[in-house]
Amino acid sequence: MQVHEAFKLGFLSRCVEEGMNPEQTHGLSKMAASLFEKQALINLPSPMGEVRNAVGTIGDIAPYLALGLALPPALGGAAAYLINKGTDVEGKEGVENIKRQELQETYERMAGQLQRQKERQDYKAKRKSTGRVFL
Repeated sequence: MQVHEAFKLGFLSRCVEEGMNPEQTHGLSKMAASLFEKQALINLPSPMGEVRNAVGTIGDIAPYLALGLALPPALGGAAAYLINKGTDVEGKEGVENIKRQELQETYERMAGQLQRQKERQDYKAKRKSTGRVFL
């Protein structure tokens, strides 16, 4: 928004706040426009002033920018914390259940290994049992 647009917006909002009718607002705007033109001719904008304005604007939005950048990691951290809390096993009985489950899985794995070893031994024994010599 340029300076004159900001002035118009501020001027009209102030007139509405004061409860002025359209005629009063028009007369006052004519007087303000002439004063604004005189002031604008006296104070020509300098490049350094524009840089100062830009830096000031960035300084004004810096907290919002920092909040915008910090919000996603904070939400992700909160979500991870809640998920970990929700799936956390609490108490001694939870630990015992996990130990029992791991032991059961180990026994099942070992039983499968023994079964495969027995099948392999039976297969080898069956191949040797013919006793014939093939030429």
